[in-house]
Amino acid sequence: MDILEFITTLLDENDFVVVSGIGGFVATYQPARVDLSGKVIHPPSRTVSFVAGMKGDDGLLVHQLAQRLRITVSDAQEMLLQFTGDLRYRLEKGDTIPIPGLGLLFLKEGIPWFTSSEEAEVLPDAFGLRPVSIDGLSAGGIRGGTALPAPPPLTGQALTERNRSRKYLVLWLGLALLTCLVFLLLRHCSRKEPPQESPSAANTRLQTQSALPSAADTTAAATQAPAPAVPVPAVPVPDTIPQHPSETCLYLVGGSFLSEENAGKYIAQMERKGCHPISLGRVGSYYLVALDTFTLRRDALQALRKMKAANPGKDFWIYHPPTPK
Repeated sequence: MDILEFITTLLDENDFVVVSGIGGFVATYQPARVDLSGKVIHPPSRTVSFVAGMKGDDGLLVHQLAQRLRITVSDAQEMLLQFTGDLRYRLEKGDTIPIPGLGLLFLKEGIPWFTSSEEAEVLPDAFGLRPVSIDGLSAGGIRGGTALPAPPPLTGQALTERNRSRKYLVLWLGLALLTCLVFLLLRHCSRKEPPQESPSAANTRLQTQSALPSAADTTAAATQAPAPAVPVPAVPVPDTIPQHPSETCLYLVGGSFLSEENAGKYIAQMERKGCHPISLGRVGSYYLVALDTFTLRRDALQALRKMKAANPGKDFWIYHPPTPK
């Protein structure tokens, strides 16, 4: 599958996709609009634009490559780096690069330019909706058209059938109401009075209650006799941060290091800042350290944007461990 097709797929689910070293594709939602000149209501759509040299790679493309091709993040980064280099070479050579479902990418005055196609304006959520003509409509209703004729009145056999149906309906409702009343009456009659307790049984019950200890006596006895102490086993506290990358989680990665020692220093530094870093162990050639975990992709992307806004110039990205084969 061509990497350009990954860009099209990601833009259907996200507001923008950044191709590192080239720029970013931005999808903007357009609400439904009324064209008074053409008397047409157009469904919701979108506009796709391109921002050359857009910064802030959120790792969407790298993550998509790693997940769909079942490769490591480092391999996906290498593949994307090779792809962008080839893309720049083709643009500088003067080629016009078609992006499936989006438009054409080319170089103009040394700057990448993009022209969107009609297919790119189709909003995935509004797929299948067509423009609706409002010709002949006004605020008061239909203008210049022919009103639908009123249904003819019922006569003869049709009127007799309708009256007979109403009689059957009333009869069935009456039977249902009568059945409910009979059921309630039988249920009420089936209730029996509780049996009366004989004098001898009452005396026996009183003698039994007097022989039993009272609640106050039981409480006092429990207070005087201390309960034996139950030893509680000590729970060992781990002295290292557990490594637990899970394919069901999305990780906000704050740093990747070639040595485990540098990863440990970064963890200590982020803990002093009040964060709760998680060591993901060695992934490919790097030791990854995550600053937070998520189960929903939109929550992970929202946290990624906030982290980049609060720490400009820093490199943060989302890592999703591949599903084990």
